[in-house]
Amino acid sequence: MACIRAPERFDRFLALSMIHPWPEHRRLIRHAWRQWYTIPWEYPVIGGALLRHWPTFTRYILRRGVTNPDVWRRADLDEFTESVRARARAHAGRALHWQYVLRDIPRLLIGRHRALRLTVPTTLLFGTDDFAMSPEALAGGERHATDLVVRVVPGGHYLADEQPGLVADAIRSLSAGFAHAQEPVG
Repeated sequence: MACIRAPERFDRFLALSMIHPWPEHRRLIRHAWRQWYTIPWEYPVIGGALLRHWPTFTRYILRRGVTNPDVWRRADLDEFTESVRARARAHAGRALHWQYVLRDIPRLLIGRHRALRLTVPTTLLFGTDDFAMSPEALAGGERHATDLVVRVVPGGHYLADEQPGLVADAIRSLSAGFAHAQEPVG
């Protein structure tokens, strides 16, 4: 949405494991069950308490979000789960998910973004086995964008951790396009 609302602030954009603002409702609804894990995190009091006092759930979600759980070293899981257990961070995590429920889901359902156009060249990388949303929900975004490349790649939800080389290559590709676009003509 930042690229749509303030395109002058972006030259290129790489999005990982997220859907565009124009999913087809039938595809979105068919896969809504995949968002089950966010429900406990979303609600006031419960969400913060879950993040603070039940790190096993956070570890479970991290492991579930990759196709190869060996991607995570125990130290990485411990560091992440400990970082979200502080009261302020747990509150922020809960608040982030709650805002998605209050603002983003209703806007998607009523098609509020239908008239908006993405003009920033954007690449969206999405894992074939993303547990949070199906790649099927990505269909149709090109109709609302000047230059949207959707790449479904091997992996789960946490592509930066599971496929760091692939993500780095995508960044280099976008950077090369930017450097080439900035060269003087003539």
